[in-house]
This record gives sequence, structure tokens and C-alpha cells, in this order.
Amino acid sequence: MKKHSFKIFSKAMIMSLLLATGSCNVLNQDPYSSIADSGAIKDKYSVEGAINGMYSALQSTDYYGGEFVFMNSLLGDESAHTGSFPTNAQFYVNQVLPNNVTMSNIYGAIYNVVYKANVIITRTPALAEKGITADEKAQFVAQAKFVRALCFFDLARLWGNVPLPVDDDVFKSAKLAQTPQAQVYAKVIEDLEAIQNILPVSYSAPKGSAVSDEQCTKAQATSAAVKALLARVYLYTKQYSKAAITAKEVLSMGFSLDNDYGNLFIPGGTLSKEHIFNVYYDTNDKNTLAFYFFPAPEGRRELGPSSDLLSALLNEDARRINVIKKTGGITYGYKYKDAGTGTDQPTILRAAEMVLIRAEALAMSAAIPPSEAIDLLNSVRVRSGLKTISPRSQEEFMNELLAERMREFCFEPHRFTDLTRTGKADEVLSFVKGEDAWQTTDALLPIPASEIIRNPALVQNPGY
Repeated sequence: MKKHSFKIFSKAMIMSLLLATGSCNVLNQDPYSSIADSGAIKDKYSVEGAINGMYSALQSTDYYGGEFVFMNSLLGDESAHTGSFPTNAQFYVNQVLPNNVTMSNIYGAIYNVVYKANVIITRTPALAEKGITADEKAQFVAQAKFVRALCFFDLARLWGNVPLPVDDDVFKSAKLAQTPQAQVYAKVIEDLEAIQNILPVSYSAPKGSAVSDEQCTKAQATSAAVKALLARVYLYTKQYSKAAITAKEVLSMGFSLDNDYGNLFIPGGTLSKEHIFNVYYDTNDKNTLAFYFFPAPEGRRELGPSSDLLSALLNEDARRINVIKKTGGITYGYKYKDAGTGTDQPTILRAAEMVLIRAEALAMSAAIPPSEAIDLLNSVRVRSGLKTISPRSQEEFMNELLAERMREFCFEPHRFTDLTRTGKADEVLSFVKGEDAWQTTDALLPIPASEIIRNPALVQNPGY
């Protein structure tokens, strides 16, 4: 199947571009999908275009619009490979070769977003135009730093030590050596902490816009999105006190569990009080998420729910009917539902994750899980119709929490790195995939062979 990279937002989403005054504005030209030279950003109008192009790059079918999600799901134990693409088969058996084209495309797509963000970060402060204020510049840069932080985080959690380009010099970036994973995370935290109070809490769509205020807000960087990503990275770096505090701050900003899990995954841009940051799609910016899960003739069923996920999602679990479907004897993933026009809205940050981050962080800070941690975990269970539980030790709590995260976030890019960050990958994946398939070094992906050929400063990850 031919892949398509959707380089620009639809006309509807162009209408929801951020202005630093805290509202969205209608632009009269298409956004820049790439920045060719130093003259491309010359005024506020062109910065707005560059911002749009940056968000658009997140939509790529090699990133949050498809392959990045599929790869993460296949690497863990929530999905089985049910299709025919050999590159996806490598993910499923954790035997990824450095020349895996799909992986290389994902890696490249993420760095493409990084470059677009770096152009904004580097060139916006130097604008001398009278029509743009210092506050506006700061908010444009903050948006770009949020998106770049997301990219750096995704790169580090999957590839470990990675190049860390922080300016728009592509020639210098092409020769960068890898930065240690811990330092990449530190840079992400540094940037997010610096911008968490710069961005607004919401944006307003202009009158007559095809998008709502809510869509306009949740498809762009806000102060809540910054804090939510920061809470996640604190958790990954085992800064549990900070993770617990920051997750609580996010929830205090008006986000909470939706009573109906099904409300989280309605195609076409219908959003919930649980959503914090989504990638927006309409019929012009279609993604391939549902297409890859649905069977023919609607899709190609390249991956489907694993036996472990089917066992974990009991019939009484309300999430089951929202993420798994059976038609004509074929069981398939149903979290993404619009295989025809691709208007599913992949969620990057939502309240349920903040609830479980706080629960985990509190539990990891005490030998015996505190009652608040247990209550938070149970709140997610009860929302889906499950009974409450009372884990009595930290180990028991973590086993229950990871199982709950698998049920809650299946087919979202969490499960594989949940296993690797908690040290559970060897135990779980050697059993599920088989000891001959899973090796400890599979916790990180190989640096793409094409990148190592192009840049001799790069060192391949162990085991490849």
C-alpha cells in the first residue's frame, strides 16, 4: 500500500491556528509545510504558517497518524501481527533489523518535526517586525518547544541515546553524535519547565470557524499540555514527587475522567473533558489508524488484539466494546473507528494518564501503597465497570497498575515503554514472545542503518 504524508492541515484546521493573544485566527494562505531558507520566517504571518506546518508534521502517517502507533503496539504484548508487511512482522517478534524501512521512516518523521520546531525556536526571537510583540514571540517559541520536547521524548524512550539538534543548522545536525538518554530527558524537562507558565489554558475559534473553541484548544500546546507531558517525563525519570504533584496540577485545571470511555474515541473531532492534547484530523487530513486495524474490505488488518489483551479485557469491562470488535468471525481492534475517511483523533495526553501517573508516583514513594494511590487506580477501574481492588504491597500495586494501563491505553503508544521503563520487559516479553525472540537489548530499537551510513558519528545500539 502506498503511504501518504499529510504535510498540511485542512482548511478547517488552518482556521484554528494560534495567535499569541490567546485566540485562533483565519489565515489567507496555506501554511508552510517546510522551511527552505533563513528568509522563510520574516514576520508574524510567516511564523503562524511555520507553526501550522509543525503541527501538521505530527499528522504524518509515519508518526501519530499511523506507523509510530502501530510499531509501539506490536513491540509490546497488546497486539499480534495479522497482516503481511515483513517490517511489521519484525516489530511483533522483536527482531527489528537496522535496515527496517518502516522504522527508519518513523525515525525520520520525528526528526522532521524537530527541524520544523527548531526553525521557529531559532528564528522567531530575531524578528524585528513591529507587528509582533515580545509576548507573542515567546508564545510561538513555547509552542515549538513543547512539540520538540514531545519528539525528543519519543526518540529517547525508543532509541535511547539519540542526536539532540537544538538549532536550525541542518548541516551541523547531520553530523551530531548521540546524546545519552538521561541527558535527552533532562533537556525535555528543562524546556518544559521553562515554558509551563507561558502558554494560555485555552484558545477561542473565530466566529464562523468550522472548528470549536475546544478543538482549537486541544489540538495545540496549552499550559495543561505542557504540564501533562512534564508529569509523564518525571515519571519516566523516576522523579516521583514531582510527577505526583504535576499530575495533580493538571487535573486541577478542569480535566477529569469521562464517565463514558467511548466518548474518548469518537471520529470527527468530538472531544471530552478528559482530552488534554490530541492530533487533529478531518477528511482532508486522513490518517490510517482504523484502516490498519479493520479487516477487508474496509481495511487491511495489519495488526489486531493479542490473546493477552483479549484475556485482560473481560466481558464486563466497558472498554472492551470500545476497543475490540468481532465481525464475520474476525476479531479486530476498534479503538479507531473511521477506516473510510480517517478522522479519528489520536490522543497524546489525557486525564486518565494523569490519574494513573499520580497513583504510580505515590505508590513508588512508599513501601505500602497509600490509600490515595489505591483510590486513584480504582477510579479508572470503576469507570469501566470493574470491581475495586486493595493491593497490599508496592509490587502487587505495580502489577495491578501496569495491567490497568494496558487495558486503558491499548493501541495507544504506551504499553511497550511501560514495560521497559519499569523493568518488566524481560519478564513479560520473554514469556509472551519466547526467549528465542526476546533479548534484553530489544528494549531499545536499532539506530537506522541509513542514519549510521550518513553520519559516522553515530554508534549502533547494543545487540544490533
